[in-house]
Amino acid sequence: MSLGNQPVWNLSEVQEILRNDAKAEQQSQIQKDKEELERLRKEILSEMQENTQIDKNLKDLDETIRLYIKQNMSVHEIVARSQRLIVEHKVPDGNVLGASKKLYEQMFLLLQLEPHYIASLAYSISIPEFVAFIQIVTGTIYGDQYDARLERLFLLLLDLLLAFELELCTEKHTFLRANTPTTKFLSSYCRREQSIYFLREILHDDVAALAADPSIDFELRPEKIYAELLREQELNGNHTSEYSKTATQDVMENHPTIKRIQADRATVLESYVTKIFNNILKSAQNIPFGIRWLMLRIRERCLAKWPNSSADEINSLLGGFIFLRYISPAITAPDSYKIIDESIGACRRNCVLIAKVIQNMSNGTFFRENYMQSLNNFIQTGSAQLSAFFAELCDVEPLNEHMLLEIECSLERDEYLISTTLNDVYQIHAYLYEHKKRIFHDPKDPLNGVLEKLGEPPTKLRREEDLSVNLHLGKSDHVSSYEIKKAVFDDSVFVNLKTQLANLVLQCNSFPSSATNITSSTIPTLIAIQSEATFPRNLIPVVKEIITILQTLVSNKRFLSAEIAYASAVRDLGRKSDIHNKIKRKLKSATQALNEIQSTRKEMLEKLELQKTYLNNIQNQGKVTVKLPNKEFTHKELEDKKVITESRLPADVRKKVKFVFSTNDCCTFHVAAKYRSVPVFSIDFELSELLTKHANQENDFFVDDLTLNVDMLINLFNTHFIAKGEQMKKTQKS
Repeated sequence: MSLGNQPVWNLSEVQEILRNDAKAEQQSQIQKDKEELERLRKEILSEMQENTQIDKNLKDLDETIRLYIKQNMSVHEIVARSQRLIVEHKVPDGNVLGASKKLYEQMFLLLQLEPHYIASLAYSISIPEFVAFIQIVTGTIYGDQYDARLERLFLLLLDLLLAFELELCTEKHTFLRANTPTTKFLSSYCRREQSIYFLREILHDDVAALAADPSIDFELRPEKIYAELLREQELNGNHTSEYSKTATQDVMENHPTIKRIQADRATVLESYVTKIFNNILKSAQNIPFGIRWLMLRIRERCLAKWPNSSADEINSLLGGFIFLRYISPAITAPDSYKIIDESIGACRRNCVLIAKVIQNMSNGTFFRENYMQSLNNFIQTGSAQLSAFFAELCDVEPLNEHMLLEIECSLERDEYLISTTLNDVYQIHAYLYEHKKRIFHDPKDPLNGVLEKLGEPPTKLRREEDLSVNLHLGKSDHVSSYEIKKAVFDDSVFVNLKTQLANLVLQCNSFPSSATNITSSTIPTLIAIQSEATFPRNLIPVVKEIITILQTLVSNKRFLSAEIAYASAVRDLGRKSDIHNKIKRKLKSATQALNEIQSTRKEMLEKLELQKTYLNNIQNQGKVTVKLPNKEFTHKELEDKKVITESRLPADVRKKVKFVFSTNDCCTFHVAAKYRSVPVFSIDFELSELLTKHANQENDFFVDDLTLNVDMLINLFNTHFIAKGEQMKKTQKS
């Protein structure tokens, strides 16, 4: 095993650490922090479960709207359906699963403890069913992101999925590039709050600075730059023939002004990429352990399958995970990842280009497009720096040892509880029942035995019948067979080594000359220590015990040598000083995670209210007959409201353009853009068309030099026109 980049501890340092660790006030504060961390963990889990339910409600409402638009569902049907959506999923009194509850608890416990079941299911379930399946696995079965035991089992699941992916992969360059069950699970893991916390730390400042400066534009496509110049020429009333609407691609590519703009923009793009890239490179040690451990497993598994691979080929495969699935998506959509709170606005294209350059560095590939080729030398330089970065990422301690330290930072769990819904329970039952021939190869398989007792799965319940249910999975002494095979015996022996070593270090006030560096001793050194005249006789049995343990660990192939085992034990003793700091960092991370989860919940509830408002408008059918005043917005106001997601208007135009919204019936909305009182363009929006786009999950609406967000546009119409119109109608009636 590798020790990674660990500090070297001398005797006096380890003694001081162990003495501090034994102090009552230190232990009292650690206990208080653990209790606070446990409180946050429970609150985060509860909030996440509520968010999952709200998300389901939103999806059901989207489907309701789609049915209304495409199938002309009656008003009575759509309102009745929408009313069922606001039923809260509270855990009812009593046992809603009846006699099957214990069997379902056994089913979920086995799924949680034995990741190979879920790994087999992942490659059996159809694509349409996969979204619901992965949500149940990541949000329910392994939903507690702050539990070290569950984190370990989830990582073992991902490792099994990597093995499945490699078994099916025939072309090296395609590994982890397509959307497969494995890559979907990896992407889901990368979106967990603890993974995103690191991304916020390294990306926030640079992305926020980019979003705050609308003058920055990385667009290098000659036709786009030419269109900008032509537009600016028309807005300024310049009727010269320098830029023509009939210009050919060759003319645009070779235009001297465009070449100069491309060179200037490429320089600024390189500077931003350099800042972000360097921040990533120097933060290797801060990248979450789970991401780094997966990097190690990818490298090990790929080298086992393709032993003749070059270092560059392996680095490209590693980049297909760390950048393609983890870092690049956050750069591309920083608002979605909550990297920044403010609207990303017009800089979305800039973020995409930054991610594209970094991804090419990771892949070791050059741009083929003519307008991007000026960046290829820059890419080559960046690619050369990645070998050391990837090597540092892969230099991590074994999974079991890391999780033992994580467990030390937590309170012992009384029991494991899963909160879910009846339909989710029945859905997992149905998956297992349908694919049992592929999953179970041994008739005595314990999960197969549970399924036989359960019989055929129940049919899906109507929404109002889909009650919440708590499944009690027993106390934390339930042990996975993976832990029995790989961890329990060796870890207990290793823990004993650390106990004996702590006794030795604490009881020795001084050492003979041959033992001055006892914290990096070898077995011969330990043997020699016992014969020293000044060595305390009462500690000789301790030394002998340490020697025996070291020999056991080596013979059981837990460590390659006694020296490595000894150094690992010393390292862990030295890290006791870091436990409290680690708990503090976890508290900070958990607090921020809770804030983000609550913020997401607020946004989803606002969207839910928006959808319900629309359905209420359907219920009230009939056009608004009152006269509503026009509403005027600036470019910045629409950006702040996230209506404008991308703008290709020149910076000076954005400052002075006004958008005037008006409607006569709240079904058709007219928008006129004016620049210095001169009409620039106008467009009519049909509410039904926007709702159709929303139902089809088409988020963008393209208007000349603007990209608008469909949901935010509907929200604006609802807030400033439809809702006010309804209020004015009520006022008139009264």
